[in-house]
Amino acid sequence: MSARGPHALAMLLPLLLAAGWPQPAPAHKARLRTLHSFCAESGCVDGREPSAGLVADGAGNLYGTTLFGGTTNAGTVFELMPPATQGGAWTETVLHTFGHGNDGLDPEAGLILDNAGALYGTTITGTVFKLRPPAWTEKVLFSFTGGGNNGSWPCALTARQGLLYGLTRLGGSQANTGIAFQLTPPAGGGAWTESTLYSFTGGNDGGEPCGALVSDQAGNLYGTSSGNGQNIPGSAFQLTPPSTTGGPWIETTLHTFGGGNDGLSPLAGVVFGKGGALYGTTSGGGSYGRGTVFRVVP
Repeated sequence: MSARGPHALAMLLPLLLAAGWPQPAPAHKARLRTLHSFCAESGCVDGREPSAGLVADGAGNLYGTTLFGGTTNAGTVFELMPPATQGGAWTETVLHTFGHGNDGLDPEAGLILDNAGALYGTTITGTVFKLRPPAWTEKVLFSFTGGGNNGSWPCALTARQGLLYGLTRLGGSQANTGIAFQLTPPAGGGAWTESTLYSFTGGNDGGEPCGALVSDQAGNLYGTSSGNGQNIPGSAFQLTPPSTTGGPWIETTLHTFGGGNDGLSPLAGVVFGKGGALYGTTSGGGSYGRGTVFRVVP
């Protein structure tokens, strides 16, 4: 009489393992732990509604921004410090509250961290700021005005060789559809200098960019523009630095999103993958109209 069904499998499994068959990997359930909960009241001093990701330092401390909250309800920069003992509580500290003077309002984008532990970020009202430890003194590096070739509503920053690069959602010399910019630190204690690398036209190059830029080893910058989902399309683009000092940066539109299967309105930036391909997401379009994950192959 032959054994059948699950009982037979239970009898055969020890024999198969003894014969060298690979043992099934145990199933592991991911465990989520809430490290900090932001309060809901408008006067919460620890901030509320964080809308960007976190950055971490070498000690495991986490840093981020909240769009609102703080003592002025204009947003905060916060730190989360891991517990001294396993299983203990994380400690949240507000490093800066916005809305005091000209430091800006509502930091929507995330932060970047330099080798000295200083934090850099932006506010949607136009400031680019720096917070320096250990006192976490805040300094406004530049303020966008939106006039002329200047942008407004700066988004996430990226750093390369001591320079800061980013995008603004609005402003510029073309159609008020945003710019790509470079911020250069002063030689000796003066003001940072802003250079507009490109003004988006709202045509095939897209408009209203807001994701973080990424760079390759040659210094080319890559990103997306979100468009507005209607008359201004979104795009994936490349910015090539000038071949001679002081020359213009060259914008190359890698893809203009049409809202079909290719997607619509990429809100985030792109990342490099295997073979130099760029990967990203769109917030709309696709087969079901609810967004896509895309690849742009060089």
